[in-house]
Amino acid sequence: GCDYQLNIGKTTTKYKDNYYVTVDLLCPSGKDVEIHKYVGMNNELEPECKYTIKEQKGLKGAKVTNETDAGGKTTGTFTLETGPENIAASKSGMCGAEDTKVGKLDVNITFKGTDKDGKANNIEITDS
Repeated sequence: GCDYQLNIGKTTTKYKDNYYVTVDLLCPSGKDVEIHKYVGMNNELEPECKYTIKEQKGLKGAKVTNETDAGGKTTGTFTLETGPENIAASKSGMCGAEDTKVGKLDVNITFKGTDKDGKANNIEITDS
């Protein structure tokens, strides 16, 4: 029941087509994300531990990039190359019972714009 919201910010100082992204994990009241780890890879009958991730906002560490052609012109797509880091979670079970902030979401998503008929509709991230 939770959703991820990407918030695109300013360009990075090193590359003008790279933009910092913060991520909000938004959850309905009473909902959260649970990740279950099991003793064996093929055995979901013996849980080893559980990570519970509650709603959080402003997670940093992600970056999105405009894709450009050889001439430096945008191709109308952009890619989210990395995910946020330092996600807070509570763990329980054989992994220990404590809070941690070492979570990281690994993502690699490419966005392409299309119109209502499915034809290419270039998209680009800009500062304006």
